[in-house]
Amino acid sequence: MTYKELISLKDVIYLNIFFDSIQFIFTTILFSTTLFCLFIYIKTKDVFIGKTLSLVFLTSILFFLSYTYTYASRCFSLNNLSLQKLEIWEMTSSFYAFFTIFVIAFSIISACTYVMPLFPITQNYKKLATIIVVSVTIFFLLVSVFIISLNPIDKAGQALNNALWIFYPVGSLIPFCQAVTIMCLYKKIDNDSNLIFAKNFIISFVPQIFYSIIDLFILKDIHFQFTHISYVAFGLTSFYHICDIYFTKKEISNKHSIDKESFFSFYNFSKRECEVLELLIEGKTNVEISENLFISINTVKTHVKNIYKKLSVSNRVQLIHKIQGN
Repeated sequence: MTYKELISLKDVIYLNIFFDSIQFIFTTILFSTTLFCLFIYIKTKDVFIGKTLSLVFLTSILFFLSYTYTYASRCFSLNNLSLQKLEIWEMTSSFYAFFTIFVIAFSIISACTYVMPLFPITQNYKKLATIIVVSVTIFFLLVSVFIISLNPIDKAGQALNNALWIFYPVGSLIPFCQAVTIMCLYKKIDNDSNLIFAKNFIISFVPQIFYSIIDLFILKDIHFQFTHISYVAFGLTSFYHICDIYFTKKEISNKHSIDKESFFSFYNFSKRECEVLELLIEGKTNVEISENLFISINTVKTHVKNIYKKLSVSNRVQLIHKIQGN
């Protein structure tokens, strides 16, 4: 029995408005998180940011597809369509059906590969677990595509609803299983950074089992799914963690001195390069460095270029990140 069979038509309208609002908020949050991660990744080229970006990007695309399809279907259903417009809508529904299923599959794979390095197990077991997860997800993908392809083109919209109703909540149980597993192995993780990543994943995906039950047995007839909450929670926790690393902790750490002698000798900096680097760490501009050291701006730019080359970085954000890593 679906929720529409339990409540009145008036209540259904109010609930649709509520779910549409939530869906809009979720879509906005995921797109904002994606843009933020993209900006930070461009600046730092950090591997963790890249993995987070791939997951939130795919999820935001999925939310956008769901959001636009909801309103497109209503728009077409409320108008008397000509044969030509009906054919366009049927083709659009088919595109939504297949593309959405593929995005779901890759977002699930991305979530699983993201958390796999956190497991305190050998590399061989990690590879085996990754192969199993990818294989299961691809199996679900092929089955869903096969089911949709069996339907006539004018039934693609309904086929999409049926595929999403089953594939998304069931497929999302894979990250749930990983979250439960990593929760059992939590105490064996000895890296502080990995502990934070694992905690974020556990908070986001352990409740997934309850969301999937609600989606499968209650929310069959609407596009919004409670499963979305897990991915939004993951995006928000990742956003908070990235901000904590690259803003709060960076500002604090920049106030503390580094072991300059060993650091400078390790990268074979010249005396002048060491002076320029110290001012760069303090946040001085090229003009300020020029004034402090009584050298031309072009000379400063040359020293900065050489420093970047020796540290294999391309901007000041990467420079600070590199120093913190060392």
